[in-house]
Amino acid sequence: MTREPAKYIFHLKLGGGDRHKLAICAMAITAAKNGFRVLPTDGYGEMVPDLIIQREDVFHDGAHRIHKRLTYRVEVVDTHDPIPDSKPGGQFDDVVKVLLSKADVFCDTEHIGWPHPLCIQGLFWLCERSLP
Repeated sequence: MTREPAKYIFHLKLGGGDRHKLAICAMAITAAKNGFRVLPTDGYGEMVPDLIIQREDVFHDGAHRIHKRLTYRVEVVDTHDPIPDSKPGGQFDDVVKVLLSKADVFCDTEHIGWPHPLCIQGLFWLCERSLP
């Protein structure tokens, strides 16, 4: 694997509380590990997405193969945040929502033997499930 998918991992604009920031970083690590390119989030003005990831996929059209880059806007939604609009923006192909409440439920259902608050294992479990 090349080093390029993690090229911009330290140039992310992190906003929100500690849980929000950790979730953005965990999603960036998980996306880079799964072959996505993590794009820089600076230069978006007021409406800064939490994270932007991109991957090239191959689509088949009969005997032809089409290589297309798909760009996703990642939105981390904490339990008290309003859920953002699911319509993709003009330059994004889709929106990926990381709902931290699902990780809270995962950690509450005794995945390691007892209920507890959100842990790193639960956070990375959620990020893996949220990837397209």
